[in-house]
Amino acid sequence: MSIRLYRHCKLLSVPAWVACTAALVFAVPGTAMAQTAAPTGSTNNPCYQSPSARTCGNQDPLDTDCSIGSYVANSQPVYYFNPDNGQPTGGWTGYIQNWYSPHCGTNWARYVDTTGTAGTVNIYVCVDNSSTCSDRYGSGVFPAWSNMVYSPSTTATAYAEFSPGPAEGQASA
Repeated sequence: MSIRLYRHCKLLSVPAWVACTAALVFAVPGTAMAQTAAPTGSTNNPCYQSPSARTCGNQDPLDTDCSIGSYVANSQPVYYFNPDNGQPTGGWTGYIQNWYSPHCGTNWARYVDTTGTAGTVNIYVCVDNSSTCSDRYGSGVFPAWSNMVYSPSTTATAYAEFSPGPAEGQASA
């Protein structure tokens, strides 16, 4: 639980990250301090040192430090829809973001809740025109993110499926 919460904290804005990390330090004494001791960018992770499909494929962007210098390449709403005809019913639950790491050449999906609606999101990312996808990640805690796909020069698409709803969204970059 503490590592996942720490991973959640690392994706927040700086003021929110400080508050989240402080909460983690008080909730789990000693755990957060040991994990935040390494200076940003001083990683020995194989994916970060030698990015490739073999070293980066289906790896966590935070565990590999590929989140360092990454950015949102595309963001789209996750719309509610009618399961009988597939048509949008109006409204959305949040956003699916397609994150990109220029250093690692990787993409991953991140879901951001904007409504506070309780539910579960399944997210993943796939390299377009390929069967290469990250594992699906399901979470009821937001924001949530998937593992990465290696796609330095190929479009990748991030997917989100929210329930109850149903709601879906995708963002390509």
